[in-house]
Order: sequence, then structure tokens, then C-alpha cells
Amino acid sequence: MSSRYQFRDPDPVAHDSAAAIVAAAYNQAGGDYVAYADGDPTHLFAFDGLHAYADRRVWALLEAKLTDLHATGATSISILDAGCGPGTWLRRLVTRAHVLGFTTITARGFDVARVQVQRARLLARDLCRISGVNLTFDCLFFGIQTFVFRRREA
Repeated sequence: MSSRYQFRDPDPVAHDSAAAIVAAAYNQAGGDYVAYADGDPTHLFAFDGLHAYADRRVWALLEAKLTDLHATGATSISILDAGCGPGTWLRRLVTRAHVLGFTTITARGFDVARVQVQRARLLARDLCRISGVNLTFDCLFFGIQTFVFRRREA
């Protein structure tokens, strides 16, 4: 993998909470985590990493959902990726939604690992420049949260 994706946390800190320890581990893993979890981040649909079989199966389900939604006549989509890491899955979804013809794509990824979020932002630069795409990545550190998702009625 190219060294330009090899971020490491320049300021590792001792942490006292479980969530902070997890975030620190992912920050320190840097680009090694991306290669381990998702394969080469510059080849979104290669599915040739360590988890290729499972990734292909998950992608088949997600792609089918996108295709079905588009077939209903939907032109906009909102996607939330909790625990986005380096943003690979969110970038896949945004890319495919754009190719399918969704004209408004709002996508947000968040993670507790600051370095992974920085990587996601770097890798998503080109997608963020596409008209109609609002793609953001944020580092959120929180305790236990409850999220309620409601379907918007047209």
C-alpha cells in the first residue's frame, strides 16, 4: 500500500476508558488496519483483502438495497456509517449511488479513531467534489448513545 495512506497517531496518549483505549488502538494501527480490514483503499470494489468473501457477500446485499431504492424512483439518499473507520464502505455506497443516478447523496461517517477519520477524509476528497454529494466524516467520542432512525415520509 502506498505510504501516503500510512497515517499513525503522532500523539499517542494513555487512556482510562474502554472507548478511548479502542480509539487509541485504531489510531496506532494506522494504514495497517485499512489493509487488514478492507484491502487497498484505492480499489474500492476489488474485494481481494483478507475478508474478501464476506465483503463480497455484504456488498451484494447493500448494492441490492441501493438498486431497489433507486428503482422506486428515489433520487435522494441519506446514509449514516457508525464506526466508519477509514470510510471504505461509505465511499463504496456513495460511489454506487452516484453511478445509479441518485442526484442528492448525503452521507456521514463517524468513528472514535481520529486517525482513521483523517484517512477517510483524504480518501474521499474526489467524491466530495461531485455535485449533489454531501459526504462528511467526523471523529466523535461518546459514551453509550441511543440513536433513533425514522423514515421520512415523502
